[in-house]
Amino acid sequence: MDSGSSINLIRSDIIPSYQTDVKMNPQNFVLACGETICSSGTTDIDFSIDFLNLTTNFVLLPDLQEECILGEPFLRRNNVILDFNRKCAYIGTDTRKTIYWQIPLDNYSKNNDFLNHLSLEVKNS
Repeated sequence: MDSGSSINLIRSDIIPSYQTDVKMNPQNFVLACGETICSSGTTDIDFSIDFLNLTTNFVLLPDLQEECILGEPFLRRNNVILDFNRKCAYIGTDTRKTIYWQIPLDNYSKNNDFLNHLSLEVKNS
């Protein structure tokens, strides 16, 4: 989750080849580091976070370092509250889940406990 990201992003190579509802509409985006990168399209993806089923529209980026970034559109749509004192996120509108995370100093992205609760499944249309 990234409250500073104005879009939801997913790395293109984790989208299976049978994904048929990808809209091929390339756009340029400027990343937080100042680098410009071109997307390969957008798609809706069904996924779950700790048994909470969600659908979100993602922009596909071929060289994204992370597998996905849940940005401000996801956070707003799902009424997400990030609680940095308790190191957790409250997610959901009708049903709310509390997901706790830890931030190891050596490798945040690969050892984040939050990732253990996230599973992505591509929506078959």
